[in-house]
Amino acid sequence: MFDLACSLDKRAFARLALELAIIRERFSVKGYWLIVGTEISDREAQAEYSRLWKPIGEKYQARTNTTKEPPLLTEARDAKRMVLVEFPSLEIAKACYADPAYEEAKRFALLASDRVLVMFEGDLG
Repeated sequence: MFDLACSLDKRAFARLALELAIIRERFSVKGYWLIVGTEISDREAQAEYSRLWKPIGEKYQARTNTTKEPPLLTEARDAKRMVLVEFPSLEIAKACYADPAYEEAKRFALLASDRVLVMFEGDLG
């Protein structure tokens, strides 16, 4: 059987995944990234991550910190920051993470601080 994923390069696969996800988004719940990180130790790396993230977030229709109040970190040992990123669907959240442009941006995020990124789907209202 023909394996479409094997015949596409990473960028083409990411584009195809995004297009499929956009079609499916009207029938699915939202996708989220929950990023919990330590204090920023490299401000220049964080600034570069922010610069690279902006067009990626726009491409994938991401909304950051969708709540009006910043989250309260309790029982969070070394964590100093928490970011909630909302996507139209979990499929779009996954496609964003797999995008080669995000892989490049992520290198700077990981230089800036230690962090954990969790993906999940749900309806937070």
